[in-house]
Amino acid sequence: MTKEEKLKILSSVFSPTAPVEDESFFYGRLDQLRKLHNAINERGQHAVLYGDRGVGKTSLANIATKVYTDVIVSKITCNRTEDFKSLWSKAFRKITFTQSQAGLGFKAKDSTTTVQLDLFLPNEESIDSTHIESILEKLDNKLLFIFDEFDSIQNEETKVRMADTIKALSDNVPNVTILIVGIADSVIELIGNHPSIERCLLQINMPRMSAVEVGEIVDNGMTRLELILDKKVRNKVVEYSAGFPSYAHLLCKYTSLNAIQQDKTTIEYPHFSHAVSTSIENANQSLRDAYQKATISSKGETQFVVVIYACARAKSDEYNCFSSNEIVNEFNIQTGKKFKPQQLNYHINELCKPERGEILEKVGTPYKIKYKFKNPMMKALVRLKFHDDR
Repeated sequence: MTKEEKLKILSSVFSPTAPVEDESFFYGRLDQLRKLHNAINERGQHAVLYGDRGVGKTSLANIATKVYTDVIVSKITCNRTEDFKSLWSKAFRKITFTQSQAGLGFKAKDSTTTVQLDLFLPNEESIDSTHIESILEKLDNKLLFIFDEFDSIQNEETKVRMADTIKALSDNVPNVTILIVGIADSVIELIGNHPSIERCLLQINMPRMSAVEVGEIVDNGMTRLELILDKKVRNKVVEYSAGFPSYAHLLCKYTSLNAIQQDKTTIEYPHFSHAVSTSIENANQSLRDAYQKATISSKGETQFVVVIYACARAKSDEYNCFSSNEIVNEFNIQTGKKFKPQQLNYHINELCKPERGEILEKVGTPYKIKYKFKNPMMKALVRLKFHDDR
């Protein structure tokens, strides 16, 4: 493959700023795809896909529109201004079918017209679950409706009506599946507390990617580009990505670009280090602003940079939370010091304040406080910044 050919397909192979739409570039997440397929094939079953920002929920939703060939799929992206009717109007607009109409007269031919499903919605300003049910119960096809970025919806009544619709369709229209997708730590946080739909709602958590899954993105992308990746560089890409596919794409894109521009087929450590700086420049601006707030000081040298890095490397639990002890342990490893938790309490608490970018937030009880990154993707940016500073 020529240099020009590699540069031409690079943005398709590694796309850090856009969700994956081509299944040939989608790797990992087989367990989540299997669970969703099981929900589609289970009569009356619906699903909710939830997790941190940047873990690939939209990419999986995009792939779901293509890999499930036995179902008609309508996927929409929600926004904060929409109500229940506007959501379903958008969803129905993507479903079309043909109607046959008999011609008049002995030699007249039958005609067919294409009809969008949203035309059957009533003209009333407000609708509820009964309207959706009455339209869908007339269809025999297996349907999947995906409502992506559902967390952006501000109207609580819309969430309640969606829950009512899930319950009604589960009971009376078993060939239709609804998939709710959004950023949340739990299902209740995403769609509210509705015990009546627990039985028919499959909860699919989208965790951060495992090292193996991130490795699949790296290895398969490099194979597409006919590049050889140094083992040390590969390990660093996996480590610094922190389980976020967007950062794996970001690092791989600029590492590959650097090597391709130099007509190299083997990517080595200098290519990676140069790419780290470029990746930081192209990372989310709000993350970079928060990091700057957290580390800037009018009093000369501070320890905030190392404390934040210790947070990014601290051993965390299944909820991505870590204690002050775990922060201090990592801090001591990085500095060679023997600090005690109370000696870093000031820095840790300051990082929870707006004037320090609210890098961290406290969770738990006053007697058992833990910390987590307010924006989980900050963890990956911190690792890149620390590498670049060094």
